[in-house]
Amino acid sequence: NLSNEYPEMLKNIENPPLILYIKGKMPREMRRIAVVGTREPDNRSMDNARKIGKILAEKNICVISGLAFGIDAAAHNGCMDSGGVTGAVLAHGLDMIYPKENKQLSDKMLETNGFLMSEYEVGIKPERFRFIRRDRIQSGMSEAIIIVQTSVSGGAMKTAKFAYSQGRRLGVIVNDELHLDKFSGNKIILQNFRGNPLFSLSDLKKFIL
Repeated sequence: NLSNEYPEMLKNIENPPLILYIKGKMPREMRRIAVVGTREPDNRSMDNARKIGKILAEKNICVISGLAFGIDAAAHNGCMDSGGVTGAVLAHGLDMIYPKENKQLSDKMLETNGFLMSEYEVGIKPERFRFIRRDRIQSGMSEAIIIVQTSVSGGAMKTAKFAYSQGRRLGVIVNDELHLDKFSGNKIILQNFRGNPLFSLSDLKKFIL
């Protein structure tokens, strides 16, 4: 992590990756905000993730996510739809794409000046614990993290906890469905992570100022 290409913010987290492998080119000067959430969102959350990606792109902010189904893919696509740059942090070596159905998405990201990043060398396969370790990088390299939709058991909750411990700003979409299990993670964040800005989609532009 002595290279000038290594994200400065990431150097200061607990247990930063010693080596980062990057495919594509990570823009050094752009602001970065992570957008994460469930792999099985409802239609409104999918639409919100796309809109967030577009708004961040219009503000020249790089969208960071994890190339997963659902919220991740929607945020990546929304960003690219507005001509923005987006990067994915992967939980395996850069010789493969997981899920394989998102190979076309990853190719599009590279074609639009985006990047893929991993702390794992070629040949390392995805395992559950690697996704959790990946989450600390997503938040660690970003100035803020936006949770779109997650249950209390969702993987995005790990990213939220890393964001909180790393002192990152944490935003969460607040709507009229927080009583439902599919938004139980959003509700927990709202109740327990006081001191961080929490918002509805209409407040997003204030959040990123």
